[in-house]
Amino acid sequence: MTQPQQQQQQQPQQTPEELRREIEQTRRELGDTVEALSHKADVKAQARQKKNELQQRMAANPAPLLVAAGVVAAFVVLRLVRRR
Repeated sequence: MTQPQQQQQQQPQQTPEELRREIEQTRRELGDTVEALSHKADVKAQARQKKNELQQRMAANPAPLLVAAGVVAAFVVLRLVRRR
């Protein structure tokens, strides 16, 4: 006897209702997996989400953005002054 046949004989027979529940559960799990993979493959949606998160963080704490803008402005001013 092969291994799958041995396992079938060891397992109790499932009722049709139990089989339906198991199939439905498997379908739900498969649907969740497909949805997760679809979301993971949607690069545009991920980029939009990251952009929104960054905008919210900057709105909550604009100090890093202001410091960066100040550094860039100082760099531009120094370059202009040294050219003359």
